[in-house]
Amino acid sequence: MSLTKEDLEAIELLLDRKLEEKLEAKLTEKLAPIEECLENLEQRMEQVEERLTNLEQRMEQVEERLANLEQRMEQLETRVEKIDQRLTNLEQHAINVDNRLANLERHMETVERRLTKLEIQTEHIDERLTSLESHIGTTIEPLLQEVSNTYTSTYDRYRTGAENIQQAITDVDLIKHTVEKHSKRFQEMSNACRI
Repeated sequence: MSLTKEDLEAIELLLDRKLEEKLEAKLTEKLAPIEECLENLEQRMEQVEERLTNLEQRMEQVEERLANLEQRMEQLETRVEKIDQRLTNLEQHAINVDNRLANLERHMETVERRLTKLEIQTEHIDERLTSLESHIGTTIEPLLQEVSNTYTSTYDRYRTGAENIQQAITDVDLIKHTVEKHSKRFQEMSNACRI
């Protein structure tokens, strides 16, 4: 029995279908673990993205806290500068006292009388310094803070006023331009009426 061309084509078609089915089954079988692995990777990627989002939020919080710490450091530096100035003043005062003591040592005969007075004066100076330091801490520093706040609010008002003046200048320029246009139109209408 001999096979015709159509028989051969039918056989070829059947063989192609069978081959495709087997290839597809093998491909599906081989791709199943890969697809499962991809699903696991996608889940892990979602977890990583969620963790990254959480880390970003935490970093924003850390940056905010860092900004607050920097601001506090600036305030502390300002306070340290004030303390340095006070120490400088106290050192100068101490130098002045040392000079006076050197002069007193040269005049030994009058030292005993003056020494009692100086000891009393020194005690009063210490009390006054303590009182003065207390006064500076309780009265002067809050007043300086209040002055600073007042200047800040005044600056804000001046800045707002400057912006308002700039807007007024812009408005005046616009009105000027409009008046010029209208004047030209009235002039043209007046000239047209004369004709």
